[in-house]
Amino acid sequence: MLRRSIAVVVILAGCGASTGVVVDGDADTMADLGPDARSMSDLGFDGGTPDLGLDAVRLDLGFDGALPDLGFDGGPPDMPDLGIPSSMPGLMAAGGSKTCLLRGSVEPLCWGASFLGDGTVTDQLTPSPVLGLTDAVELSVGGYRTCARRPTGEVACWGVYTLLPTDVYALTDTVEISAGTSHTCARRRAGDVVCWGGNASGQLGDGTTTDRFTPTRVVGLAEAVAISVGFNHTCALRRSGDVFCWGTNPYGYGLGDDNVVPRLTPTRVVGLTDAVEIATGEGHSCARRRSGEVVCWGANTAGQLGDGTTRGRLRPTPVVGLSDAAEISTKGWHTCARRSSGEAVCWGSNGFGQLGDGTTTDQLVPAAVFGLTDILEIATGSFHSCARRSSGEVLCSGWNLYGQLGDGTTTDRILPTPVVGF
Repeated sequence: MLRRSIAVVVILAGCGASTGVVVDGDADTMADLGPDARSMSDLGFDGGTPDLGLDAVRLDLGFDGALPDLGFDGGPPDMPDLGIPSSMPGLMAAGGSKTCLLRGSVEPLCWGASFLGDGTVTDQLTPSPVLGLTDAVELSVGGYRTCARRPTGEVACWGVYTLLPTDVYALTDTVEISAGTSHTCARRRAGDVVCWGGNASGQLGDGTTTDRFTPTRVVGLAEAVAISVGFNHTCALRRSGDVFCWGTNPYGYGLGDDNVVPRLTPTRVVGLTDAVEIATGEGHSCARRRSGEVVCWGANTAGQLGDGTTRGRLRPTPVVGLSDAAEISTKGWHTCARRSSGEAVCWGSNGFGQLGDGTTTDQLVPAAVFGLTDILEIATGSFHSCARRSSGEVLCSGWNLYGQLGDGTTTDRILPTPVVGF
């Protein structure tokens, strides 16, 4: 029996191969991995083959009556308000074909496409324990790996190259992690950021396009308070409220700097000085401003920018009719927001019902998620979305080919459907 009082969901990034859109590609076979799969750089290992027999890594939610460590210890009192719910904050995120749940000192649960940390390569249609992890602070899932942050600041990853968690080289002071399709980044307590993995688009931010096997410092970035890794770009929020992005995206709409030129080092997003949260998708990014307004930029082919058009934007553009957002999440080609009232709204691509509005029609402006009015957290995957209610119930909608909705089936859902066991 799962303990609702400490339920935590982290939904992991994957891909929707059936749509022809490469987003956060979860590969079931090595043949699906593409050129990046020839190296192990995206796992952050120091060369060589990881030891699959290692004891599973410890992770820590740090609950025990206290809030999870967001990495702000010792910071000044004017730190930006990230607006994470006061009840078990920052516990849910989403991706394409996997879903995971943190639950305090009990092993996390994952379900969906294979390589779930359970020592097998078997898809799971309902939650299955990640072996040996009992004290997780944070989980983040990318295309080919899942990474976890320990309370010590260490990071461990697992995926197609290793079935059980294996330490990332020389990371001991991490306060946040974010995994993407081919690269992963970590924010360190000092406010600097390190990244590793594929770097063909400069998404590691080290001034080169050289893949890195071990964490490499992002050039010129300090005082970061949040990071988000997209398809082949990365963004960071600074203490000042400014946002910086680097890399590129596959649709040529730039990084929010009013330009389409790829950037190998962090570049300031135009006109953002009061951001309190950032989120990145396949080819677009969004930021929540202190006022509750949300702005987005980048590709907009399915309306994922929420401005009522399908026109790509080179700089931040307001989402129509949304002025009270308390949380945002984006992955793939759609975006969702939790309003301060507890309602959830989503917009963008909806071919699998991932917007949860009871249709499969793309939405160019925010549409209410059907029947949900008491949401504590929302999370978007590449082609599915999930929400955690105040009761502890977790519901998901959208693509379900690998069981990533956790309802015991592989049936797509156009309305939020409960995850088994909650």
